[in-house]
Amino acid sequence: MLEAKYRNNIRPILDKFDKIREILKDTKIDIPKIVAVGDQSSGKSSVLDSISGISLPKGEGRVTRCPIEIQLRKEDKNGKKGYAKIQIEGDENFKECTFEELKNEIKLYQARIMEICNNEKKIITDKVIRIQVFNQRAPDLTLIDLPGLTYIDGKAEEEIKTLYKKYTTGLNTIILLVVSGHNEIDSSESYKCINLKNTIPIYTKIDQILSLSGEAEKLYNKVINPEIKTGYRPIVVRNRSEEEIKENTFTDEEAFRKLELEAINNNEFLNKLDESCKGIHALVSLLIKIQKKLLIESRKGVLEQIKKEIDKLEKEKAFLPPSSKTLDEKNVIFDRCCAMFQDLIENTKFLENIGVKSQIRKKFNRFKEEFHKDFSTFADKKYVKKVKTVVDNNIGLKLENFFDDKCVYSLIQEQLSDYFSLNCKEFIDELENLMDINLCKYIKIAFEAYPVLMEAIIIEFENQLKIQKEKLLNFYETISDLERVHVFTMNPRYIDLVNEMNSQITNTFQNSLFSTNNSTKNFGQSAKPLFGIVNSNDSMSLFQNYSENVRKVVISVYCYCNIFENRFLDYLFQCSIKVFVDYFIREPTRLIRVRFKPDMIFDSIEIIQKRDLIIKQLNALQEARKIINNII
Repeated sequence: MLEAKYRNNIRPILDKFDKIREILKDTKIDIPKIVAVGDQSSGKSSVLDSISGISLPKGEGRVTRCPIEIQLRKEDKNGKKGYAKIQIEGDENFKECTFEELKNEIKLYQARIMEICNNEKKIITDKVIRIQVFNQRAPDLTLIDLPGLTYIDGKAEEEIKTLYKKYTTGLNTIILLVVSGHNEIDSSESYKCINLKNTIPIYTKIDQILSLSGEAEKLYNKVINPEIKTGYRPIVVRNRSEEEIKENTFTDEEAFRKLELEAINNNEFLNKLDESCKGIHALVSLLIKIQKKLLIESRKGVLEQIKKEIDKLEKEKAFLPPSSKTLDEKNVIFDRCCAMFQDLIENTKFLENIGVKSQIRKKFNRFKEEFHKDFSTFADKKYVKKVKTVVDNNIGLKLENFFDDKCVYSLIQEQLSDYFSLNCKEFIDELENLMDINLCKYIKIAFEAYPVLMEAIIIEFENQLKIQKEKLLNFYETISDLERVHVFTMNPRYIDLVNEMNSQITNTFQNSLFSTNNSTKNFGQSAKPLFGIVNSNDSMSLFQNYSENVRKVVISVYCYCNIFENRFLDYLFQCSIKVFVDYFIREPTRLIRVRFKPDMIFDSIEIIQKRDLIIKQLNALQEARKIINNII
């Protein structure tokens, strides 16, 4: 009566959770499960044989290369013979077979797993073989058998540890840790990979232990050892011997379990163990009890996990670009991307926030330092001597002791030629590169979901930058030609500057005549120094050695160059901003709309795959949520 009630109440829940686990295999949702782990040759397969009543593959070396999920169901169909079903994850249907056929079917399916491993270039795969066992004596349990861990093969060891981490993590997982009775539990490699809080240790091979003197006492001490902090007390079980398996000695499972208990109870040490620690029957009873508790108590938690995962995936999906299959969809996406690009430039204040203007200013200032000539260039002994020669050659051409203005023009033009010998192209190349970096950054943000269109826009903008660069270079050449041909000495600013400098230097000369030691160290202190003129005894001495005409010509040339620098560099900076920055704030979206069409928009393979995966996961989660909501 109680058994029928259990089957009616718990089995439907178990079936639903098995279905949910299958659906959510590729998620991190913590579904209730019982997992068997153990080192290779620990006797794990024999334990599962005893629980399930079927014979799993055994042998030397690595036999199991994937998880095997065993769904045990008590059923009267087909009488005592029972039947089984088998499939590999991905198969549309289960294949039904008898228990006698099942062993061979498992071998065939293992061969398919080997093929999958070879294709994946792995030793272990996470593809699942599912076996459903229907029998009168089968408990309603679901167990997952993982490959035995070995430390001989490093690659296999890492793959199995990854599998263990995937399957044994979570509060809703109960772990059967199978250990040979000959060994200490903490020497097991599997012991080091699992959560001990949810672990049931199982000591196997007691038939061998009982045949060896002193080993039963050692095993008893292992079972009661308080230092092993596992969630459940260890259980000792007897494996079928190789002869018993070969000769199929025990066709009746009840007879074998009776023999197992007799062997344990007849030993003076193992007999002292609590009944809950003795044999397969105790293990099955414990598993049924734990499974029932897990199934009932985990429903709410699993439902919350599913809801959180759905919310997370919905957000990820929202951030993906919309589908671009139809022309209408492409037009909408194209407009949205263009608007985003324009907003990125305008709303982030392209000039200020990302510092383009300040970066241009820094590059411009470096160029300005190379371009600039301070007064020391003109107050140089060699240059003043050169000016004297030019002045001497021009005195008296009109009136005696007056020099011709042409000598000033020739000296200025010579300086202008020297200015324009500097390579401005390097500075303009730096501006082009700066704009390229910043524009590409925003193009990639706005159009990153559509790489073909994005790359085409980047290429077009790079071409436009080259055109704008040529405009700036042409401006530079035009201005340089104009400045060299026309010397604007009637500029009022120039005349005022020349008069002011002449007045300052004359006053300095006069002040120096009244100093007690005729020192020149007060040079430049009678008025604020102008344009690079500093206190300099050498400069003062230099001018004292030449005529006033020479001094006036030097000052005239310097002042003209100073005004020219300010005028030309200001033009150059303003044109740089206009040609590069202003153009690409005003023109980019119009340029994109003129040069490109929405039919260039189509999803990348990466986006298609990501969208399909999210949709697949969402469908699985929603299906699982529907199933779990139907659990009472």
